[in-house]
Amino acid sequence: MAKENQIVFVAPTSKSTILTDAQHIHPYIFRVASNTDVEGLAGATLMAKWKDVKTVATIAPDYAYGRDSIAAFIAALKKLRPDIQIVDSQWPKLGEPDFTPFITAQMSKHPDAVYCSLFAGDFVSFTKQGAPRGYFKAINNRLIDGGEIGTPDEAQALGADYPYGVIGDAYDPVIFAGNEPPEHKKFIEDLKAFTHAKYASGWSIVGYQSIYALAEGIKKANSTKSDAVSKALIGMTFDTPVGPRTFSVKSHETFAPEYWGVMVKDPNYPFAIIKDLEKLPASFPSN
Repeated sequence: MAKENQIVFVAPTSKSTILTDAQHIHPYIFRVASNTDVEGLAGATLMAKWKDVKTVATIAPDYAYGRDSIAAFIAALKKLRPDIQIVDSQWPKLGEPDFTPFITAQMSKHPDAVYCSLFAGDFVSFTKQGAPRGYFKAINNRLIDGGEIGTPDEAQALGADYPYGVIGDAYDPVIFAGNEPPEHKKFIEDLKAFTHAKYASGWSIVGYQSIYALAEGIKKANSTKSDAVSKALIGMTFDTPVGPRTFSVKSHETFAPEYWGVMVKDPNYPFAIIKDLEKLPASFPSN
């Protein structure tokens, strides 16, 4: 629609590479979200650290994001750990209400670990159906999920049912144990005041980045006309609460690593949080 109507669209959450690849890029599309290649490399980097893991299974929603995320993870993992074998891949539909057949099929393959791209309500349903069947226990909770299951939003939705010990990620973990950028601290305090929420959302930051980037592009172009704003955004660097971002001249994307870590129970919070935040990947081939 952005191309058809020639209106600049800054995508805050879409990760599928098809959005900005060489075949589909056009002057009016930009992205502040991560993409599946970046996400897949981060997940593979973490999986590769488990030296005793020799077999891996995957599970992801059966649409563009899920397919792209698993393909990127496997491609990166083959380079980092060619000894690891992918023994199973499950593809539930987006919004699947019953994960039982996918869970039992995957457990029958006895993987050492799992890479997962389920998110939001799907991850909640999957977890609540998988835990009683021993899914997480069977893999010693060695599951890595790139679908932002590290946000307070997801953690609060699961509450005490959260599968502590899995590795999750978030654009914004909200809760920093230390080394929190002052810009981020102010952003969270302002967000909580605006929403009247005790705990801020981990998703707000990407919406904020997209609107802020668009505003900066309008300011730079000194115009609201799409063609002028589009030209201003290309190569533009703008500030965010988690550091500066720059739109690639080639792909119109920003390099957007996420925060990853083990999900743990913390007595200071009534939900799981990310322990020992790590921004991954550290770098990515120039786009």
